[in-house]
Amino acid sequence: MKLTDRTVAALSCPAGKKDALFFDDAVKGFGVRVQASGTKTFLFRYKLGAVSRRIALGLFGEELTTAAARAKAERLRGDVRDGRDPWTERKAQSVAALAAEVCRAPWETGRRRRGEL
Repeated sequence: MKLTDRTVAALSCPAGKKDALFFDDAVKGFGVRVQASGTKTFLFRYKLGAVSRRIALGLFGEELTTAAARAKAERLRGDVRDGRDPWTERKAQSVAALAAEVCRAPWETGRRRRGEL
């Protein structure tokens, strides 16, 4: 099925299941996860070598429209075609941000004690 704002809004999780996945016909790997609670999360699923990964793109309605999520999935699909692993790149960015925060906190504390901040 082609995912649109209207079709995604109409999707629901089957009774007795905690979630269900629905994929777009136009962009391979682009889909939406519908939870029993009603939360709908866009995702991109891909395989790079022997590794299968799934990346959350954002929440339907609150964060993204279907068109914006599809555009993100198309960009990620291009990255995969070029041999890059979007999941690994995203993970590296979050680790770098955490490392910067861990290093900055003691530095700022020292500057505050010396009256520099």
